[in-house]
Amino acid sequence: MKKSKMNFTSAIFICYKKYFDFKGRAKRPEFWWFALYSTILSIFSYIEMFKPEFVLIQLIFIVITLFSIIPYIAVAVRRLHDLNMTGWYYLINFIPIIGVIIFLIMVARPGMNKKNRFGK
Repeated sequence: MKKSKMNFTSAIFICYKKYFDFKGRAKRPEFWWFALYSTILSIFSYIEMFKPEFVLIQLIFIVITLFSIIPYIAVAVRRLHDLNMTGWYYLINFIPIIGVIIFLIMVARPGMNKKNRFGK
């Protein structure tokens, strides 16, 4: 059976499909593609914030960005599960600067290829 590769659009689709799903596991591509998507949305929202003539576009980007927060946290928790770590490790992000760096190092590691306490 051939494994399909995760791409940008399929990762976004999966993350929105699993909007409130904090169970299971997420491989690296799923997390990183959605992280890239969320970063791009945030940058566009920030840029559009300073253009008063495009209020509707600002509102659209802000709503989409806010709508993406929960799926981002969910995919991050599932990514931690793939590393056989509890989702509570996501809270390390709240430690200024160093916490984000530690989190990024953790999620960059390869996941477990075998079954762990969070599933296959």
